[in-house]
Amino acid sequence: MAASGGGSGLFSMAWGIWATGFGWIIASDFRGAAHRFYELSQRSVPFSARRAPLVGVGFLRILAGVFALIGPAVLVGGLLELVRGEGASDRLPQLPVPLAATVVLVGAFGLWTAWRPSGLLRREWAEGADLQRAAVAVVTAALVGFPATLALGHQTAMLASWLGGGLAGLVLLLSGRFIFAEQVQAEGFARLPGLRDLVLDPAGTTLRGQLTGELDALVKAAARHHVTALRVTEPALDDLFHAYYTDAEAAPCPTAAV
Repeated sequence: MAASGGGSGLFSMAWGIWATGFGWIIASDFRGAAHRFYELSQRSVPFSARRAPLVGVGFLRILAGVFALIGPAVLVGGLLELVRGEGASDRLPQLPVPLAATVVLVGAFGLWTAWRPSGLLRREWAEGADLQRAAVAVVTAALVGFPATLALGHQTAMLASWLGGGLAGLVLLLSGRFIFAEQVQAEGFARLPGLRDLVLDPAGTTLRGQLTGELDALVKAAARHHVTALRVTEPALDDLFHAYYTDAEAAPCPTAAV
């Protein structure tokens, strides 16, 4: 019974930590995280572009609020179980060979999907800063470690991989980059609030402007306009923010409607 209680406590603690972080970030729409998560979720559903979505961002935030409220309680319960479950075993029941092989194959497919030329992790690694690349490395390690440790029956290592990958995924969600299915024309981005002095580059692929409003407001507005990619940098000297719209596949456009 001690082993069972300790194992349940580890799972409850890991789930509570993740649910608390995920719930509050999405429920509060911190830095537009709810809109980004909603768009990425829509992309992950097969044929989602051919039908209207069943739920919106508001429902997603309400659901995340439930996680935010339940997460701390589950976390505390898990800690109490760990205190009472001294000497708990780290071993999980041995998976049958066919099931273990299936778990490994699913993990390999997820790793391939994330790192293929159009995959999310490959794009984040190519375009991200040091923090984003570190998060990509942790998620990649989790995609390898979680199925491997689950198949081998190592509970603590499995939960550590799952929790580490989940928290690193939240870092990527807050990185401020949009990877949406739809494309937007330069004039659509020019109508976003809180920007001025918009300039389109000669290739017609990058629109640059000075941010005059709140960054969060711009992020949410960009989400509503289905921006393909949004990057924000802060120059060290003049302390000005610039927002960039980048679309490598866009056709050249000689002028921008400002």
